[in-house]
Amino acid sequence: MYKIIDKKDNSNAVKKISVSIIIDDSENLNELIPVLNEKFKKVDADNPKQHSIGKLNEVVYMYFYTNELQLNYGLPCCRTQWISDTCRVKPAKISSERITDVYVSFDEGYKSLEPIIREAEMDKESYVKYFNNSYEQTLSITLDLRDIYDAFDQEKISFDKLNDKMLSYKIELNKLQDFEGFPPSDDEQSVLANHHLRNAISSLHDIPMILENQKYEEKNKKILIYLKLVDATKGLFSCPEKL
Repeated sequence: MYKIIDKKDNSNAVKKISVSIIIDDSENLNELIPVLNEKFKKVDADNPKQHSIGKLNEVVYMYFYTNELQLNYGLPCCRTQWISDTCRVKPAKISSERITDVYVSFDEGYKSLEPIIREAEMDKESYVKYFNNSYEQTLSITLDLRDIYDAFDQEKISFDKLNDKMLSYKIELNKLQDFEGFPPSDDEQSVLANHHLRNAISSLHDIPMILENQKYEEKNKKILIYLKLVDATKGLFSCPEKL
């Protein structure tokens, strides 16, 4: 059995998706990996680029976890990568090991890190206070950035104005990234809420870096900012408003 936790469209020069999955038993991964990879090759209906629906992704990443603790702290027991033969800009391979045409990398490093993580766990009351405050701040910034983007998309402001307005949130976004501690690992709701909130914050945090990247043209920045706002919104919608 498996549970899909989230899917993120990380497209830039190529159509690319990453998927986080919790599994019951890592021993069945050899059979599960090809099946799920085939499933995620196809761009699905929740992709914001509607013209891409039904087409194939060019790169698929899957991250497998055996529990919420691994998921919450980005410690997969296995990572996979599939690269289409027609991919225009092929990424570096994550491994030389393959299952069918999928590159795989197994990792048990999380086992040594679990004790460290548990030492940094917050108690439930402290974490709830931290989460609710962070959620409200993240939601407020997301709505502000979406309003700025909509104004630009409707040609009410220039891209230079969008750039200045969005970069004015850089300090606030950096503060949201500050680490205060981990949620209690025995509280599944808090662990998953933390995972989705951190994904939302991470997506927003990428926006100033996109704007400041001189290698990107304006049209590329516009697309990437839109996708980051979509990811942040999805992350927030996956969170409870209050713990």
